[in-house]
Amino acid sequence: MKNDTRANRKLFLLVITVLVTGIMLSVATYAWFTANQTVTIERMNVQIQAADGIEISATGNIWSTSISTADLINVTAANPELHPITNQIPDNLDPVSTIGETRANGLMRMFKGKVEPSESLGIFTLNAEEVQTIHHNNVTHPGGHTGHYVAFDVFLRLTADAPVALTNRSGVIPTATTPDTGIKNATRIAFIYHGTNPDLNAMPAAVQQLNRGTSAPVVMWEPNYNAHTESGRANAISRHGIPAASIQTGNTNPRFPYHGLRAEIPADVNFPLNAVNNPAAAGFNTYFQLVEGRTTGPLNPLRLMQTRHDFTQFLNPGVATPASYIMNLPRGISKLRIYFWVEGQDVDCEDAASGAALDLALQFTINTNTPATPWPPA
Repeated sequence: MKNDTRANRKLFLLVITVLVTGIMLSVATYAWFTANQTVTIERMNVQIQAADGIEISATGNIWSTSISTADLINVTAANPELHPITNQIPDNLDPVSTIGETRANGLMRMFKGKVEPSESLGIFTLNAEEVQTIHHNNVTHPGGHTGHYVAFDVFLRLTADAPVALTNRSGVIPTATTPDTGIKNATRIAFIYHGTNPDLNAMPAAVQQLNRGTSAPVVMWEPNYNAHTESGRANAISRHGIPAASIQTGNTNPRFPYHGLRAEIPADVNFPLNAVNNPAAAGFNTYFQLVEGRTTGPLNPLRLMQTRHDFTQFLNPGVATPASYIMNLPRGISKLRIYFWVEGQDVDCEDAASGAALDLALQFTINTNTPATPWPPA
């Protein structure tokens, strides 16, 4: 029966598994945390596996059935002056925010917030600066991988067009040795498609330079959208204006829309922290934009995000169902950029969430059941 089920769903033409373990939260400088808390990665293990003749690479030319953290850190660019490798696997994570917008260089725009007390106003205020991905060769390791979020490129070599999906083994959970403080509920994952070279034997430079720029299709995923701790619920009510009757502890909640940062907030603006999800606040639309989607019919449970371009999708529900469709990939060598971060604008990004370790697992599969409306648009 199990084999019949697998055959019926035609899964496992491709299976890729990514496992990230040991993301620790500890004390350092603060962003949306107001009690001097941040995120520290004590150890990080990434394992990506491919099956059934589909190959994967960290460079676009050294092909195997798996790549590791070391492969991502030690990768060498074919043309570093024109197209540097910008993999970032830091020791420390700070809460950041984004609306999924990409720059001309293909990197996603990220903004790091900082909470400061205003003595004159008697409130906490939020200022923010844009933070760029740091080239890993510019950082000393061990004890010095800097950056505020995880980001890396992977290359997939497919011998035929196929749709890519997430399996239900994907998600973010606390490790077995640490308590569930709720910070997992504030995490996000993004997948950015930067194009495909149809030549299965293309040179590394030809695939490393793939870049869709500001129109790159982006899929964002909120793995634990439906779960909140008691302190996360209190933060949602007091700081984000969510009615008490609309949010409960546990994992039975709907997905709440939120507003990501779209621009830097100068310190002298004194933007009130309790207005970060209040569109009526003065200057709000200058700095924030709704990160929420609408159903797209055949692509459900994917949701089209209302961002500055039309190619961003939001994957929902939080726990991927078997073969939750992400995007179509054509024959050839495709470049994907993957991001993992703590979203500062999430209701669960609050002081009490500090002090946990997280495991991130991603498992991709490809099957032959192409959706009626493939994505991204041609």
